[in-house]
Amino acid sequence: MRFIKFILHLLGSLKNNTSTKQFIVFLFLFLILILIGLITLIKVVIPFTYIAL
Repeated sequence: MRFIKFILHLLGSLKNNTSTKQFIVFLFLFLILILIGLITLIKVVIPFTYIAL
């Protein structure tokens, strides 16, 4: 919960301190990073669940 609040606070600060175009670019890159992280997590977790079973 604190991590989510931290991320939202970071995004709010970025929105206040950068231009709209810079914020949109940052948000786009942040979403790509989240997508890469989720794909990596899935590729790592699924094989280990099969090994554990």
